[in-house]
Amino acid sequence: MLARIVLVTLITFFQLVFSVFASAFCIMPGGSKIPYGLNVNGQNIGGLEKAEAEELLTSTVGRQQSDVRIILMEGKRRWIFNSQKFDFTYDFDKTLTEIIDNSRPTNLQNVVTLVQMQARNKDINPSLSWNQEALTAYLDNINKLTYKPPRNARLEYRSPGEIVSLKEEMGEELDYDAVKQKLIEGIHSYNKEDMVVELPKKVIAPDVLVSDLTGIDKELSEYTAYLPSHRNRTHNINLAVKAVDQTIIGPGEIFSFNAVIGDVNMVQSGYLLAPDLIDIGLPDKVGGGISHLASALYAAALTANLEIAERAPNFSEKPFLEELPEGADRDAVVAYGSSDLKIRNDLAHSVVITSSLRNDVLTVRILGSSVN
Repeated sequence: MLARIVLVTLITFFQLVFSVFASAFCIMPGGSKIPYGLNVNGQNIGGLEKAEAEELLTSTVGRQQSDVRIILMEGKRRWIFNSQKFDFTYDFDKTLTEIIDNSRPTNLQNVVTLVQMQARNKDINPSLSWNQEALTAYLDNINKLTYKPPRNARLEYRSPGEIVSLKEEMGEELDYDAVKQKLIEGIHSYNKEDMVVELPKKVIAPDVLVSDLTGIDKELSEYTAYLPSHRNRTHNINLAVKAVDQTIIGPGEIFSFNAVIGDVNMVQSGYLLAPDLIDIGLPDKVGGGISHLASALYAAALTANLEIAERAPNFSEKPFLEELPEGADRDAVVAYGSSDLKIRNDLAHSVVITSSLRNDVLTVRILGSSVN
């Protein structure tokens, strides 16, 4: 009995599928012609050859195009978008090619769609083409004005024994794809009146969350250095201080000074010509002075019992860290591509490097966990 029911069900199903496919083939005009029951912007093109349909759409729907004006808005700021400025036009060749390709009765879903079109005409919007480069430049400018950078969670050392965690902040940037989709929808639905579109944005997550800093509650080491006054040198050290500050070294990870600072010789790096050490007769170099920060960090790492994986000593008779009786023994010279300071965290928990420069006083701290 069960086998009979299954057999009847299968026969009925295949009869239905056959009927649907047969219906589709009967109503299809054949060849490269457009399926019946299909309109573009209200213009019936069913049964026409592609060339005929394109000529008809160009002379009818193409004349409906106008200069669409859309107001893009964020808060109180507004930008005017004009479609003609970016060469938005109907692309009938692309439209018809997609129609023909998607109308072949190659699967059940396509066949069902073709049959349904006969009962109720289907109207579609024509594809659009535009000046991609000009539109991207326009959106880049808006993004530059509305971009909100993310802010990492950070640790603030306020007093001996007090370490405060500051929560991260999410950033925002323009969602280019969503903006383009809204512009396309606006062009298709334009009714001669200005349209207002809220700028769609994407959330940018910061690299460091407050949860990444959980358990870091103790100062493991601190080193303070007093810098000689030199404008360019201080500028370089300050840039490096900002790059190093709040760096997290996870358990088993290795910190590379050069990797964090980057190539100071690049024009866009912002580093200036300055002496590495003052009054020793050596020529100035781009990024001069940052070895002073590397040396202070090296001294702090030793005090925090972190492993030194790589270090280049200072061979000058004048040390960077004159405050230490060990002198040059605790110096670390860095030069991108040749000399680096690398620190390995062999502790069971993460550590955080904090660095600051105020009134020519350089302070480097390494913060960690009170739990071994």
